[in-house]
Amino acid sequence: MVDICCFDKIGTLTSDDMVGDPLEKAAIKGLDWIYTSDEKAMSKKPGGQPVQIVHRYHFASHLKRMSIIVCIQQKFYAFIKGAPETIQEKLVDLPAAYVETYKKYTRQGSRVLALAYKLLPEMPVSFC
Repeated sequence: MVDICCFDKIGTLTSDDMVGDPLEKAAIKGLDWIYTSDEKAMSKKPGGQPVQIVHRYHFASHLKRMSIIVCIQQKFYAFIKGAPETIQEKLVDLPAAYVETYKKYTRQGSRVLALAYKLLPEMPVSFC
């Protein structure tokens, strides 16, 4: 189960419709989340906690990744999305079959992105 996904430029809310990358729009819809104009995302499921976006590091082609800092229930997290081989270098614990899985889908012609997160140390400033 995926609890949180981060996307760069997921879209703009206009006339009750999100505009943006079709893949990212499909992911938000598939996860049954909503994205608000005040930089918050939330699961539509009961008890879903709001995710406040604190800072965005937009996609950088030379890094092959993007990341965001978010606040969830007074805790800060860094979420990163990018090329699987780039994200692999950042992982402390590599999931079982990580390399085999992304290479399998890459060989099939799929666009493969990896997602990872890290709980950050307590911050002296509260953005939540």
